[in-house]
Formats: sequence, structure tokens, C-alpha cells
Amino acid sequence: MTGRATIFSLVGVIAYSVAYYINLPLFRYYPLSGEFSFAPRTNAGFAIFWYGWIAFAIAIGAIAMFILPRRLLNYVPVDLSWIGLIFSIFVALIYEQRWFL
Repeated sequence: MTGRATIFSLVGVIAYSVAYYINLPLFRYYPLSGEFSFAPRTNAGFAIFWYGWIAFAIAIGAIAMFILPRRLLNYVPVDLSWIGLIFSIFVALIYEQRWFL
């Protein structure tokens, strides 16, 4: 795994966790009408936010991957991506504890 891929995965999972926690999707999908929307729609049924969270994470991860200079990326260890995974697990546990307490 290269430095760019490590930064993409690390920043992407952190961006996904933040978008999930504060409910910040890039867009919403309304399955009843089969449409994507950047703003909430009334009378369109329920919205699926997951696609928007994934798109947000991909966009932020790609921006970070291409903005950081290559000389810095050469020093990023692959094991650093585990920090993002552990962070996302804790965010999910903290967010979802409301269902169990």
C-alpha cells in the first residue's frame, strides 16, 4: 500500500465517521421516487443517507490524497490506517449507545 492509499483510507474513514456522527451527507437518495437530491425534499418519502456519507468520505479522502506532497506521503506508515478504523469504531459505539441505554 502506498502513502497515498494510506492517507486516502485514513482521512476517508475519519471523514465518514464525522459525516455519520453529525449527519452530513453529500446528497440524499429517495428510493420511492428513485432520485438523488442535494437538499432535503418534503413528501418524497424516507431518505437514505448512506450513499451521501460514502461520497463525502471519498471526496475528502481524494482531496487529502492529492493535496499532501509526495515527500510527506513517503513517510506515512501503512499501519497508520488502523488508527482510522479504531476511531470509526469508537464513533459508531458512542453514537449508537443511545439505542442501548
